[in-house]
Amino acid sequence: MTYPTIALYKRISVLQPASGAVVRSPVTFTWDALTTTNVYELRVYEDDPQNLGVVASGRTSVPTFTLSTLAPGHRYKWDLTAYVMSSGREVIVGTATVRLFSTSAP
Repeated sequence: MTYPTIALYKRISVLQPASGAVVRSPVTFTWDALTTTNVYELRVYEDDPQNLGVVASGRTSVPTFTLSTLAPGHRYKWDLTAYVMSSGREVIVGTATVRLFSTSAP
């Protein structure tokens, strides 16, 4: 009998933008790398209860990602998920706590 590989779940330490930060576009997101990760998925949402959809997202194999599409003068929240390939499918191995930030007005 074979058993599936179990990945250890970890909390990702976020570096930038810090929670509550006001930043200029383009916005560069950075975090501490997890050694077991194949890919990270970043999602950005407007901090607006009337608009719950993702406004920007991306995937990367390195612990940094830059977005130039965020509107100035808006509040956003972002989250991050880390994945590893196991038995031919992606398995979540870590997440980061949702962070709030704002883009500076033009």
